[in-house]
Amino acid sequence: MNRVSRAFEILRNGGPRRLATSIQDWYRYNPPLWYHRLRVRSWLNKYRKTAVADPFKIIWVDPLDIQYCSRFTEKRYAGKILDGDWDQTESRFEDHYTVRGIRQHFVQDIPWEDTIYYQKACEKIEEHGDWYGCWSPEEFIETRCSYIDQLYERIQSEGYKSQKQIADSEQASHRHPTSGSHHELHEITTSIGRDGQILFDSGKHRLSIARILEIDRVPVQVMVRHKLWQQYRRDIYANQVAIEEGTPHPDLLDLTESS
Repeated sequence: MNRVSRAFEILRNGGPRRLATSIQDWYRYNPPLWYHRLRVRSWLNKYRKTAVADPFKIIWVDPLDIQYCSRFTEKRYAGKILDGDWDQTESRFEDHYTVRGIRQHFVQDIPWEDTIYYQKACEKIEEHGDWYGCWSPEEFIETRCSYIDQLYERIQSEGYKSQKQIADSEQASHRHPTSGSHHELHEITTSIGRDGQILFDSGKHRLSIARILEIDRVPVQVMVRHKLWQQYRRDIYANQVAIEEGTPHPDLLDLTESS
């Protein structure tokens, strides 16, 4: 569904106020020219040789290594280096209602209608008018939950693929309407804390399924790096410190390859 058709659907079902809110949400998650600004910033960082990673770079990580959640779900944060205590979080990935609901359905074989995921969706639809582009609990089951079932079956049968490897556009068609259309930031997104801890940002459904199916590694992209972690990357790049023996951190592989 293109944006104009989607706008008319929101106007028809939710009225002018809901349309205005949806437009505001879309621009919040997709600030104007974000893609081009990121590309320019990436080129400048590479030219200056600052050891700042390409914001579109993919790293491969063990899903079980992502235990805690960050908060950078909007594209305007992509590629930023931030100081502060944002990485000192106690928010666990497995505690989120989406993750719990997906586990209820696929591990405990509970029907979608009896999961916390569906219950929360009903609350969101009642509060906001729609959720994930669905205007009723029935539509949520038929569209969104059906998509997750298909996603699970696809990953189970074909293995986990990066977004660039997915030629079928069906997966993109049921993303949240505020997500935008660029696949470059549609991998699971993470942020990296001061000590190299990988924190979850977005992509709960895919990461949940990967953990349930015991997939050993998935592609992710890094939204934000802590200032202290970036300093560590810079020191390695300048050969001021050596990478510890053993398997290097996945966010350091670009430095070892370039050296």
